[in-house]
Amino acid sequence: MTTKEAITIASFALGVFTPLTANVITYGAVSPNKSVELSAELLRDKIRGGLLGQILGNLNGLDHEMEYINEPGDVEEYVPALPEGAWTDDDTDLEWVYIVAMQRNNEIAMPPGLIVQLWKERINKRIWCSNQYARQLMDIGFEPPLTGNIVLNPWADFNISGQFVCESFGLLAPVMPQTAAKIGLNYTRVTIDGEPLPRRHSCSQQ
Repeated sequence: MTTKEAITIASFALGVFTPLTANVITYGAVSPNKSVELSAELLRDKIRGGLLGQILGNLNGLDHEMEYINEPGDVEEYVPALPEGAWTDDDTDLEWVYIVAMQRNNEIAMPPGLIVQLWKERINKRIWCSNQYARQLMDIGFEPPLTGNIVLNPWADFNISGQFVCESFGLLAPVMPQTAAKIGLNYTRVTIDGEPLPRRHSCSQQ
């Protein structure tokens, strides 16, 4: 996948989350005097920038992953670049499958049956722990949220999992932390349960 293709896929979500029929988008606050107004063009640019930032952070960071455990790193210069193009990794792969499907189906909170269909079509390689176990549960007839229930999935309370399967939802519901958290919960419960859920709630809101 090229960088241009990756950003094109990412921008599919804009039609779902931004009412672009208006020139200005207003998110209500405590009172009308405290509302936040963003032009559709500015909002689109910020969401695309955030999604591109995820790709750059994930892929440019691979050379440094697990390298600075005992001592801090000494990286003095960094120029964001994707000379080999762009692709999703295990920090974004699940979310971006959902994002594209949300746009194509015109539905933000997709039902369990459709989520299972997406997993069977798209999520089969390079998955581990709770994700792999959830995928196997789907093969024998279970649907979310049971696939992420700790009673059935022994990896479902793996702490860090709730943090790296939800960041995009915060980007897609800007200035709306409660909305972002609700969207995130619909999809993170596919694979996690228990203690990671409140962490997911916080990460989605951020």
